[in-house]
Amino acid sequence: MFPRQDILSRRLVLLRKQHQLTQEHLANLLEVSKATISKYEKNAAYPSFIVLLKLADVFEVSIDYLIGRSNIIGVNAENREMIEDVVNLLLKMENSDRQRAIQILKLLKK
Repeated sequence: MFPRQDILSRRLVLLRKQHQLTQEHLANLLEVSKATISKYEKNAAYPSFIVLLKLADVFEVSIDYLIGRSNIIGVNAENREMIEDVVNLLLKMENSDRQRAIQILKLLKK
């Protein structure tokens, strides 16, 4: 089993309730059964990658958030493009330049 599956099950319940969705309605959106949603929420089954993608889309969160790799809930499309641009620029830099750029960004944040 996936090591953070318990986080997924807790976050799935929380997000479903925040969006005021029943298990049945969420199941219809994901094209799975209500029983499958129940298993995800009870930590008795783990969704496929395709279902994780659909969950992320339905709740407008990242897969990393769903599985507990991040605590950042969601990023809108405009911010996602900006983040991708910044990450791509950072990845093209040498490590020392990358560290300096990150330090500069942190200073600008203050």
